[in-house]
Amino acid sequence: MTSRFVKFKPTRGQYIFIGCLILSFFFWTLNKLSQTYVVQRTYPVSYTKIKDNQVFLNKPPKELDLEIQGYGFSLLIDQYRDKKDSIKIDLSKLPLKTYGNKSFAYSSPNALLFSANRKISRNVKVLKILSDTLFFRFDLRGEKVVPIKSNITARVPAGFAIRDSNSLSPNSTKISGPKSIIDSIL
Repeated sequence: MTSRFVKFKPTRGQYIFIGCLILSFFFWTLNKLSQTYVVQRTYPVSYTKIKDNQVFLNKPPKELDLEIQGYGFSLLIDQYRDKKDSIKIDLSKLPLKTYGNKSFAYSSPNALLFSANRKISRNVKVLKILSDTLFFRFDLRGEKVVPIKSNITARVPAGFAIRDSNSLSPNSTKISGPKSIIDSIL
């Protein structure tokens, strides 16, 4: 019985060609990764030094979009790093304006640039922060004990009776949050 398939046996010249192709791909990749690139990346943000008696009224951003510059190798390592360093925003250094119980603060992208450059890899430079000015609204922290109200209506079928009155345990709970919202809860 004869085989229908033709066995391919590469010649010495074909081996040399494949070897040169692999070598040229390696040097091309090495050359490309040695060049400087500018890319956009998203980095996590964390907030420090918020006063104990204050809470956020608005939801602050969890990530910032940055335009960064670096060599291809550094950008490639930064892209696939498991845990990216977060950009820390020190809330105690922001200009704070107070109106009654509420406070307002803001941070311009230029002010965050220095902090961002310190936290990101030393081989990568942050050129600019793509987000506009970050605004923060604060309120005083409030606490209140509120009763738990039952919203149950029970119908007892014929031939059955309720032995005890409805009761809830616990009958109240302690809540905390922005004072302006806590005060509106009855």
